[in-house]
Amino acid sequence: PYTLTLMKSTNNALHLAADKGTTESSRIRELLDSWWKLNAGRAALTGLATVLAIWASSLPTTILPPFKA
Repeated sequence: PYTLTLMKSTNNALHLAADKGTTESSRIRELLDSWWKLNAGRAALTGLATVLAIWASSLPTTILPPFKA
């Protein structure tokens, strides 16, 4: 969802510039800087999700009664 909602326009602009063979270095630099920031945000969210999953796995499992077969 992050890539499709927040990064799609930047990715599309980069693909369009590559397809056209754009040599406008300032525009390419601007797009790459934007992409880098968005990608760093995506990586940060992934790291946060990992930390939360590790934390959640350390919580006691007393929410559900034990399973008896």
